[in-house]
Amino acid sequence: MSNKTPETDLMEGVKSFCHHSEKRIKLYNCNCNSRNFMDFEAEINLSENEWILLRCEAKVASQTDGKEYKEKFNTVHKVFGEILKGRSLKPNNYTKCENIIYGFLIHKRDFDFYKRQYRRLIKDWNQFGRVFECKFVVVFNSSGEKLDIYRWEDCWIDPVKEYSFSIDKIRLSESQ
Repeated sequence: MSNKTPETDLMEGVKSFCHHSEKRIKLYNCNCNSRNFMDFEAEINLSENEWILLRCEAKVASQTDGKEYKEKFNTVHKVFGEILKGRSLKPNNYTKCENIIYGFLIHKRDFDFYKRQYRRLIKDWNQFGRVFECKFVVVFNSSGEKLDIYRWEDCWIDPVKEYSFSIDKIRLSESQ
């Protein structure tokens, strides 16, 4: 049996995904224990001429085996403080990208849990996003090898998928 934390499992899956997506995603950090970076930091090519630096706090609500994570309710509120703390970490030493976007990274299996929790706080959720430049909720699907990026605003009421990256689509576009 592994001693990995659920966050470690999420981050390892995302890191592996990003290594298969290097033409569209330039990974700087994918580690919940870094003191110099937010949990997930990457330059992402959203379109032909649009790159962003996406800086996310990562949280989980379930164990790797799908069982309930005992800290899941604490993660609901901790994400706000962690994003604020991460905003003070300056990315100027490793990137020239000036379009910095903040977000929340979760595993697909936890989406419904967070949806139930944040629906109750939707006005605060939306206000926090506007004030602190949080634009995306990033949802990683390890079984489908996908990274879906949803608009922050009203994500938990009416999810709007802004971008989607999948290993198969990236492999297909690279072969053409």
